[in-house]
Amino acid sequence: MHFADIRKYLGSRVFWLFVILLVGTSVAQASVSEFAANLQQIEVALESIDGNPEKPAFIKAADLDGDGSKELIVSVFAGSSPMGAGFVAVYKLSDRSDLRGWKKTILPDSKGTKFPNAATVADVNEDGRLDIIVPSGFLATTPFNAGQISWYENLGANHWKKHDVVVKQKLFYHHVELFDMNGDGIDDMLTVGERLGATEVQYFAGKGRGVFATRPVVIYQNALGSLPTIYDVNQDGRPDLISAQYFVEDCAAAWLENLGDGKWQKHFINRESGPSIQLSLIPNLISDGRAMAVLANHVNSADKPQGPKEGVFVMPIPEKKSDIYNLWPAKMISEGIKSRPSPPMMPQGAPGVFAWGDITGNGLIDIVVHGDGDPRAFLLEQVSSGQFETTVLIENVPQGGVEAADLDGDGNLEIIVSSYEANKLVILKRK
Repeated sequence: MHFADIRKYLGSRVFWLFVILLVGTSVAQASVSEFAANLQQIEVALESIDGNPEKPAFIKAADLDGDGSKELIVSVFAGSSPMGAGFVAVYKLSDRSDLRGWKKTILPDSKGTKFPNAATVADVNEDGRLDIIVPSGFLATTPFNAGQISWYENLGANHWKKHDVVVKQKLFYHHVELFDMNGDGIDDMLTVGERLGATEVQYFAGKGRGVFATRPVVIYQNALGSLPTIYDVNQDGRPDLISAQYFVEDCAAAWLENLGDGKWQKHFINRESGPSIQLSLIPNLISDGRAMAVLANHVNSADKPQGPKEGVFVMPIPEKKSDIYNLWPAKMISEGIKSRPSPPMMPQGAPGVFAWGDITGNGLIDIVVHGDGDPRAFLLEQVSSGQFETTVLIENVPQGGVEAADLDGDGNLEIIVSSYEANKLVILKRK
């Protein structure tokens, strides 16, 4: 199949990703900004362990073996495309005093996963050990029915066993929440299946001991997006669903109200910020005891100067119950994030995903943001309650993910940045 045929078959919005992954890109050298007064780059990044991290994307830090030290779960795109695939790697620190010494394990049977996405860590089979759930697929694989959800059983001693929940789906999946959706006392797998122009909010009913139905219960169509969160928005005792929204373009973010008896109602949160990649509810964000919604859109003002501007927004959950059902006021808290112009048939967007924690040690929650189409990563430092200042952390890391975690046990959070386009996996540490 020639490139022209592939482009005609997949469509222009899909073809750009296929080209990047099939052809590859040269490895760019990451560099640290002048913020080095507070942060320093670990000179030997994780990719030096094997010489090639093979296009790392999503990152999750978790203590998988209960030894008090967090491992890094990295979803690796590698050769992901309609004709190639990636895998999932677990990096374990050999000595907590040296952030350069990591042992890499590829999860068994994860090779062949096309676009492994954001991992969820949970005790799926209730045996007391933390397992790993990996959803997968993306636009380029939609015509090939490559959407998949699998979980990897933790057998102990860094041994794992793969279990498939669903495979060969036309929809693709980015994230899974483990929660009892139907009230039978058994956790289910909640997710949003996506394709260009459409979504389905689904759950795969749990049957106990890590077994799940292979046909989903569809909660709602054409609502929510890649990274759904379960939260009782209206405080009525029933769990609601909330997320950013990208592939269905009627809003930037929405929530689904749980009306009971399997009925749900969609409410818009934001319709001004443009297609968006992530909405997360951050507890006590500005030290007032309230959870606040933080939204990252995913737009390109270079391509569309009259459209929404790239940014990260904070939206307090309305305190008055009747206001919850209206649009929530949004305030941009980032500065200077801007997507690079899109090359022909290769659309770009910024910002990307984010993580949070007290990065600077001032007792306030900061936000770490990947630029994605802006080839930088940023720190939104909360310098006083509700006041954020934007700093460039690192350059030349386009298209990737971020995580914040205390990896060496010194009480300070490190920042982990990936770039699948530049083939980088980097740790930043406070001095």
